[in-house]
Amino acid sequence: MEFATILSYFESIFSDSLHSPPLPPQVKKKTPFNVLLISPHPDDECLSSALALRLQRENSAQIFNAAVTLGSKKSRQKERLYELEKACEELNIKNFLLTLEYFGEDHSSDTQFWKSKENILEKLILKIQPRLIIAPHHQDGHP
Repeated sequence: MEFATILSYFESIFSDSLHSPPLPPQVKKKTPFNVLLISPHPDDECLSSALALRLQRENSAQIFNAAVTLGSKKSRQKERLYELEKACEELNIKNFLLTLEYFGEDHSSDTQFWKSKENILEKLILKIQPRLIIAPHHQDGHP
């Protein structure tokens, strides 16, 4: 695909935000498959789901979200859970919460805590058998 074609395509995507962008001519519908988002923090399911949502639209992909935490502020976790559930509902994403435990800074070096989350995530991967897993970069974090 030439640069001019790509540029024209992206211009068409952003020119009318009220409508879904058109599919490029070479994209054909394929067999549906599962996509897994790994969301370490609340809101990550929204921030990192663009590719998954595009695959959902083009290929009827089923999106699953593995919500690792509800954030480090215990006082906001109930609110964050509600926000997470509503966002996933709006985006048509099936959500799995890996923990309801308080998640504060004290778990950063707790290998037993992280191993339990790895085990849950491994079982989830085996259950849904995603063709694609989208996860943050290992250096992703808050300043």
